Amino acid sequence: MSEMLSCCDENLCCIAPVERDVVHKTGVWHKTAHVWLYDAEGYVYFQVRTDADKLYTSASGHVMYNESPKQTAKREAQEELGVNLDTNNMELLEIDAWKFDSDTKHDHAFSHIYLYKLPQNYNEFNTDKNEVLGIVKIKATEILDVLLGKTNSCNQYDLNNNKLETNKELLLMPGEIGILKYGRIIQAIVKKQA
Repeated sequence: MSEMLSCCDENLCCIAPVERDVVHKTGVWHKTAHVWLYDAEGYVYFQVRTDADKLYTSASGHVMYNESPKQTAKREAQEELGVNLDTNNMELLEIDAWKFDSDTKHDHAFSHIYLYKLPQNYNEFNTDKNEVLGIVKIKATEILDVLLGKTNSCNQYDLNNNKLETNKELLLMPGEIGILKYGRIIQAIVKKQA
C-alpha cells in the first residue's frame, strides 16, 4: 500500500487520508512541511537535491495521515540531513497554498513553512545520499539580492566554509519565479538577523 497522506479541501479543512499516488494523480489538496535552517552568522542552509543537483529548502516532505506538520518537519530533517531538531524551537512562518499541474502530475499542497535557528558553528549533518547530494550555505542577504535582481550571483559555501567553484541554481518548477517561491522565506530570515 502507498503512503497515506494528510489531506484537506481547498479551505484547509481536513478530509480522509488519501494514498500518495492518488493525491498526485488527481490533485487532492494535501499538507507538506518545509523547514529552513539558518544560523547566527546570517547563513541559510540549502540542500542540494540528488535528483536535480539544485538548491532546495533545507528539508521537506509530505505530512503523513498520523503526523502534524511540525512532526513531519522534524522527521524529514532527521531523514534527509541527519539533524535532530527540537520542535519547540520551530517557528511557523506561514502556510502557503501551492499548485502545480502538468499532464502527468497534479500537486496541490498547503506547505507549512518553518524556520529553525541552528547553534553557532553547527556542522553535525549526515545527509541521505539517495535524496541529498550535500548542503550549501549562503548569506541570506546575498541570496535575497540575487532574487531581487540586484546582482547576478553570490558566494556559496560548503559546510567546511570552502567557497564553491561553481554556484548551484535554485530548484524551480516550470513557471515558478525565484523571488515568489523563496523571497518571503529569505526576507524573514534576513529580518531575524537584523
